[in-house]
Amino acid sequence: MQFVVDPGADATIGGMVACGASGTTAVHYGTMRQNILAIECVLPDGTLANCGTNALKSSAGYDLVSLMTGSEGTLGVITNVTVKLHPIPQHVAGAICVFEQLQQA
Repeated sequence: MQFVVDPGADATIGGMVACGASGTTAVHYGTMRQNILAIECVLPDGTLANCGTNALKSSAGYDLVSLMTGSEGTLGVITNVTVKLHPIPQHVAGAICVFEQLQQA
């Protein structure tokens, strides 16, 4: 299993959630917002808030996970994150196409 959001070197999970990171795999797997199941955060008044669930789908109440994701710490400090993991692909392929002129592309 792998965590697919790839924003670059030296990034932390909490920082990636706070800024709503995406990366090179966002087109296929989605951004950080689509790859978070649950968040635990400390609100400005000191209250510990648990947002989300470990279930893949839930319609219980407001989507506070998406609200906290990308808030850059203005709504609270993220202390715990539950992320989705995806299976490692069996095959990866790449290709390069070269054209002599722009019109041929």
